[in-house]
Amino acid sequence: MRYFIDSANLNDIKNIFNHLPVNGVTTNPTLLSKSNTTLIQLKELNELLNLQIHIQLQSTNAEAMYDEAQKILAINKNFVIKIPMTDQGLIVHKRLKQQNVTTNFTLCFSLHQAWLAAHSGADYMSFFIGRTEDHGYNVSEILFDIQSAYEQYQYKTKIIVASIRTIEHINASIRFGADIATIPPVLFSKLCKHVLTQNGLIQ
Repeated sequence: MRYFIDSANLNDIKNIFNHLPVNGVTTNPTLLSKSNTTLIQLKELNELLNLQIHIQLQSTNAEAMYDEAQKILAINKNFVIKIPMTDQGLIVHKRLKQQNVTTNFTLCFSLHQAWLAAHSGADYMSFFIGRTEDHGYNVSEILFDIQSAYEQYQYKTKIIVASIRTIEHINASIRFGADIATIPPVLFSKLCKHVLTQNGLIQ
């Protein structure tokens, strides 16, 4: 399993990249707005660090989503386009795949959404573990079912576990064979920590 950074803060991304083994970055409109980071800056980051960067569409109408995707790709053709799992998202996804655009179906919360993403030929599918858990669903069961379905149907779509809030969410991602866990900066500092490790240093 690979680690991605779920952030648009350039300082956080560079700092984590310099200290830990990470392979990519996921962003969304909220993260971009809070950090005041531009797509041009993310393009430069991609070129500097060779990190795969996923950019989410803000529009909700298929035609507007397609136009937005074209503008994003005009800045950097290597950006991965994050598409919300909606009926309009499915329409624009089909058009983008005809152009061989790398895609990530985001905001997936169920087995049937994950299956639809893979069946549509998406390169990535983002399952939102934290938000799903908030609504009382058994996330371990859903992750297991998604992984089993992808193996059964021999889909190549890679599973990203997103909306990670705790170390246990990361453990669940590893346990159920996710390809990628995209993690907020605050959790990276906790990855190598364990009370017994700290005790061992004292003894």
